[in-house]
Amino acid sequence: MAECCLDEVDWGTVNCGMQPAEIGRLVPDDLYPLHPERIHQASGKPESGPWVIFERPKTFEYAEWILFDEVHELLRWGIRRSQACSGNVIVCNEKGMSWYQDDKRNAAQRMTKWWGEVSNGKTITGVGVITRVQRIDPTFPKHPLKNLRKVLPNLLRQKYGSEIADLSNARRVSRTSVTNRYSDPRFETLKAAIIDLRPKLQPFLDELAKNS
Repeated sequence: MAECCLDEVDWGTVNCGMQPAEIGRLVPDDLYPLHPERIHQASGKPESGPWVIFERPKTFEYAEWILFDEVHELLRWGIRRSQACSGNVIVCNEKGMSWYQDDKRNAAQRMTKWWGEVSNGKTITGVGVITRVQRIDPTFPKHPLKNLRKVLPNLLRQKYGSEIADLSNARRVSRTSVTNRYSDPRFETLKAAIIDLRPKLQPFLDELAKNS
């Protein structure tokens, strides 16, 4: 069961800078082939995507991310799988239950164990992803799952600055103004910046394509 959700978690952290709380609450309606609010000036039609768009649960900040084709295909697969399991969220088990459990004190436990669990005869998700990687390469650092969400903003910050990096994490980029979700040009910059990262992320995207 862990293998079924593996790439669904990976794409959310890298393409969209999400933490388990955001990934675990994603629903099919968060995927948009066309932008629901912005109009392309030249054509007068909705701006093409695909996009993931929602308000971040923790901060209620509006967030949007353009998706790479490989990520889009995998997300569509995840939606089909969730619907087949009668799940309300995309990342769920075979019974349709969310991997992110809001009613638990440690809501992300299943995801973090899926990432780093060591076989001890009592595992709930099997041997963790990073544990298996270290069996192949013992020198590979045991980064926690939450570090994956830093990939996108850290890469963006190098070329586009802190404002766009923060926007990619669904953080308020100015304490004195509210982000204008309808026409703020920073979202156009974020879109271009994510697309610009494709060469650096190509090995990751190639692996996603193998599993979609």
